[in-house]
Amino acid sequence: MKIISSMLQLEELATRTDFGTIYIDPPWTYRKKKKKGAASNHYRTMKLEEIVRIPVDKLANPRSHLHLWTTTTFLKQGLWLLDKWGFEYKGMFVWCKSSLGLGNYWRVSHEMLLLGVRGKMSFHHKGMKSWRCLTRGRHSEKPDVIREMIEKVSPPPRIELFARKATEGWTVFGDEIDF
Repeated sequence: MKIISSMLQLEELATRTDFGTIYIDPPWTYRKKKKKGAASNHYRTMKLEEIVRIPVDKLANPRSHLHLWTTTTFLKQGLWLLDKWGFEYKGMFVWCKSSLGLGNYWRVSHEMLLLGVRGKMSFHHKGMKSWRCLTRGRHSEKPDVIREMIEKVSPPPRIELFARKATEGWTVFGDEIDF
């Protein structure tokens, strides 16, 4: 396990290491900032112009998987990021949450994990469903079982960007990592 806490360290890593799996939960900036559940009340967010500059394309092996979290608000931007970083969209996993979510239209109670592929890379395990109902943790924290699923389908070495905790067998980047 390797922990990286600054963008400079991440950029340096990108010059010398290629990953077979990149798992990223971007800190999207939402327009509404006054609500209690607003992301900016919980962690530092980034605009799309900042997120696209993360060196994902340089971190990725020529044959690799990119797992990118997005919400309905940022679905279009998530697909655009896959393309900008050199990945082809192949599908998505939907995390259904047990509690009612926020929203001006539908009360959104799910998040999507987009799959991008670079080079010819299939899944190692062919029996994975495209959705699962899982309990929420703290704000924006993803269930551990998702990382375990990724380990079954995607190749090492693996890196998680904007990680919340250090995980054995993964390189992790973020400024809120629990040990």
